[in-house]
Amino acid sequence: MCDTLKKYLQDLGLPLSEIVEVVSHFRPLTLNTGDHFLEQGKISNSIAFITEGILRIYHMDEKAKDITSYFLNENRLCPLAALTKQPSAYSFQAITPCQLLVIKLTDFDKLLEQLPTLGKILNKVIKEALIEKSNPQNNYKTGNSKKRYEEFLLQHKDFAYRVPLQYIASYIGVTKQSLSRIRRQPAK
Repeated sequence: MCDTLKKYLQDLGLPLSEIVEVVSHFRPLTLNTGDHFLEQGKISNSIAFITEGILRIYHMDEKAKDITSYFLNENRLCPLAALTKQPSAYSFQAITPCQLLVIKLTDFDKLLEQLPTLGKILNKVIKEALIEKSNPQNNYKTGNSKKRYEEFLLQHKDFAYRVPLQYIASYIGVTKQSLSRIRRQPAK
């Protein structure tokens, strides 16, 4: 598992000597399907790197309706909730069995002080995540149901068939029944 994190950090440009130091602070964590890494309203004290599986990021709206906002799959760092040091507006739930590497935020903060390159890389990761999240191509709230689903499949072909139907439906803003009908239609 650590090899995946090492490669990820190397691809981001962290020097090898710093990679060894950073990785030594991460510990493995297994989540079963349905387990939460973080629940809405709680303050995170750690940052996770996903080595296997998919996390669903969701929130409960004012009517207590479960709304899927995003998915994180393998080889992704999950730092945003922890870095705010505020109660999370979102829950992070395993929708497949997950293997994570986790670092305590206190340890991560110490590493940021010791390794200036790590801070630059973290900023890059956060910017990329925000750009990806705000990308109009990732906004599935316009167009008909079929078009939304087709766009989802194009954008997330690496894990689209591993995500339960109800979460895709919530994410693209259609009913589970509507999405089920779309999936049954023959491809053109």
